[in-house]
Amino acid sequence: MSDTVTCPNPKCRATISTKGKAVGDKVQCPKCGTETQVLATFGDEFNISSIEVPQEGGHILHPARQVCTACGAVLGVRDAVCPSCGGDVRTGRTQVRITREQKKRRGLLSRKPKPGPQVPQKAPVVRQRVVVSTGMSTGVKVLIGLGVLIAVVVIAVVALLMLT
Repeated sequence: MSDTVTCPNPKCRATISTKGKAVGDKVQCPKCGTETQVLATFGDEFNISSIEVPQEGGHILHPARQVCTACGAVLGVRDAVCPSCGGDVRTGRTQVRITREQKKRRGLLSRKPKPGPQVPQKAPVVRQRVVVSTGMSTGVKVLIGLGVLIAVVVIAVVALLMLT
């Protein structure tokens, strides 16, 4: 177990002493008053006697849970954003959620954008693909294609006659 814990409040982040506290005890931050739980550090020995066995056919629930660093709510293992405070469990940042009523009180919903000076917009740039001509007309290209086709057929016929 570590002798110190960092305050989970993102605005505070004070170091709290955990001397004399056991794993699982709650400690309160002296600066902001946020409560946090004393956790075991990686590599501490596991005490199997601390597991409670259910009586008479009870079921043990899956222990994969996580705690929101902003508000302390218990979340599922796959939750990334806390539903109660909007805090991101991965980064520790909190999102400020303003309800519709709060927006109305603050006048955020009733405001319409003020017309400002008209700024001329740039004309859209039209990009076209340029085809470079080789100087041959379409008729010449067709004749060349037919000539190649006839040459291939003649070569194939000659090859067949030579094999027989």
